[in-house]
Amino acid sequence: MPNTQGILGGDRTCKTFAAKTSKRRELINEALDILSAFGIPMTGTARALERMAEAFLAVADVTKLQGWAKAKSLSDGRSLKTRDIIEYVNRHFGENISRGSYDDVRRRDLLLPVTAKIVVSTAPGSARNAPNRGYALSVEHCALIRKFGKSGWRSDVENFAAKRGRLADALSSARNLERHEVVISADRRLDLGPGEHNLLQKKIVEELLPRFGFGAKVLRAPAC
Repeated sequence: MPNTQGILGGDRTCKTFAAKTSKRRELINEALDILSAFGIPMTGTARALERMAEAFLAVADVTKLQGWAKAKSLSDGRSLKTRDIIEYVNRHFGENISRGSYDDVRRRDLLLPVTAKIVVSTAPGSARNAPNRGYALSVEHCALIRKFGKSGWRSDVENFAAKRGRLADALSSARNLERHEVVISADRRLDLGPGEHNLLQKKIVEELLPRFGFGAKVLRAPAC
């Protein structure tokens, strides 16, 4: 059965969540309950969790309580770009998120659901900021999400999650894959975090400096 207490509310809330109608608040908590059951950690700020839930609801096309049975997935042709998600959330959840913050949807709101493969990219081979890059609910996860609230739902999710592996392992793997090791010299290496800027710094140090640096050396390590 769903978590009736709710992950957000009481002492753990924010202005935007408190200003919503009771039905919207309950729906957001249902979304967080689903994500938590699939292994998404509920450790962010109240606002971050609220934004994640709303983006998840937008991708699934669920706007009402008891609407999970009609959640849409990739097989239904449901795919939203980040700007589409912002428009959907503003329209259905009383938000006023700027269209210019579309990159926050990818880097923050959908980061964990995508890492856990609950939400999938509809253009996986494209660049992260490609205009055709959309997001959709995983077909396998959607089949379970449509049963939310029914008897045995949580047990079914736990069995499914056990077969798919733990999110913590996926997060660790993703972090390792995205990090950039920079070779400065035979005995000096740096481990930079993920991101296009750090990848650029790696290429500057390893490729441009040896060719065009005329003997110059790295005196200060790039910021991680």
